[in-house]
Amino acid sequence: MNGGAADAPRLVAAQLDILKSQRRQLDTAIALLEHARRKLREGEDIGAGALCEIIKSGDRAVWEERWKKVIDRYYSPKQQAEWRERKLKAVEAAGFDQDAYTKAWKDLTARIEAAMPLSPRCDEAQAFVAEWNKLLEPFLCVATPAMQDAANGMWSRIEEWEHEVDTPVSASALKFIAQASAAGRANVRS
Repeated sequence: MNGGAADAPRLVAAQLDILKSQRRQLDTAIALLEHARRKLREGEDIGAGALCEIIKSGDRAVWEERWKKVIDRYYSPKQQAEWRERKLKAVEAAGFDQDAYTKAWKDLTARIEAAMPLSPRCDEAQAFVAEWNKLLEPFLCVATPAMQDAANGMWSRIEEWEHEVDTPVSASALKFIAQASAAGRANVRS
């Protein structure tokens, strides 16, 4: 049996887990909308809380669909299934919170952009690099070298797709971190 065939049950199981999760999300969104429609038909106010839940549910689905289109360009279906499987294990093992993780990237990106222009060699820039690398740790703990290469390829071409999705990292912050990382390595060598 070749390696691909040996991986097939694991990859199929990972894909099923993702699809079941998506189905649960869709079922929740449909239930919210049906409930709102019943209330509105009966002349009742659905309330701000319910309306916010409906909007958040729809926004999440749109966000995921847009990201899927970008990811499909850079990752094969097999790589995507492997990534989902590894991500599920990380979530289960560490209680990983994707929303908090995304917020941390957005916060760091905003602080980097607010600090620019900034010398890539200065202490503040190197502190940003350290924080950036710390945020990468959950990814690096589960990603294979091939997954890391695919991610590097995708992010190195951010200017091609950043307008399509709400990315937590900007092209300018990414470019600055690359420059500051190189400057930090140069400082260590000299």
